[in-house]
Amino acid sequence: CEGDIIGRITGNLAWLCHNLHQVYRHGMDDPETVTMMRELLYPLLGRAVAYYRHYLREGADGRLHLPAAFSPEYALAPDCNYDLAGIRWGCRTLIELARLQGIDAEMVVAWQELLDRLAPYPTGPNGFSIGAGVELTSGHRHWSHMLMAYPLREVTPESGGAELIRRSLAHWHSFPSGMAGYTFTGGASFHALLGEGDEALSNLEGLKPFLHQSTMYQEAGPCIETPLHAAQAIHEMLLQSHSGIVRVFPACPAAWQDVVFHDLRAEGAFLVSA
Repeated sequence: CEGDIIGRITGNLAWLCHNLHQVYRHGMDDPETVTMMRELLYPLLGRAVAYYRHYLREGADGRLHLPAAFSPEYALAPDCNYDLAGIRWGCRTLIELARLQGIDAEMVVAWQELLDRLAPYPTGPNGFSIGAGVELTSGHRHWSHMLMAYPLREVTPESGGAELIRRSLAHWHSFPSGMAGYTFTGGASFHALLGEGDEALSNLEGLKPFLHQSTMYQEAGPCIETPLHAAQAIHEMLLQSHSGIVRVFPACPAAWQDVVFHDLRAEGAFLVSA
């Protein structure tokens, strides 16, 4: 990736740490889960954020900016939203975990300063951009430029971001080419985040052309994240837990008149049946 001086899709490590954090948040007081948080998640996330600190530079606006980085499967961009989202979520989560453990008070100050000074997410008339000066202008399988909304939930309807999320989602899905099964499962999760059950189900229906009669999935070769994410999207239509709230049936479509689930796990290590 010529010109990408901070490494190709560096934000993948922060996203991996988010998956680990989800394991921790859904297990909480389980001893093995706590050990994983302390010995793996916390130090690994700390290193992921530390890597970015080597490349952040103060701009004329006094904010900290990133040089060009690669937004997965699309393009290079300075202040790449994929990476800014990972940094913001990473700093906030590190502060939370450090305070929980009663450690690293000096680093808490440093992470908070980074949060306070970090460049804002680049946006345009069509919502979230790929990065500064780089807009989404063609079909794109991936929602990498919208990671701050889902799954990181740094921008949410509760924080006043519903219109921006909805506009970004509409633009992402406006291109007739470049869409794949992952585009539709992602759309389902975004609509579930917005509480739009009928639209979430409509997006899941868009996955059907990619499924064979055997129920096996094919995109452009092996692509296991898509069927796994389809299951996750259904979960999010039935049960969500983020921002300190457990939401039961937050995006249940009108077509689902008789829905039951048993022992789905929510953040806080709750098992929910409804």
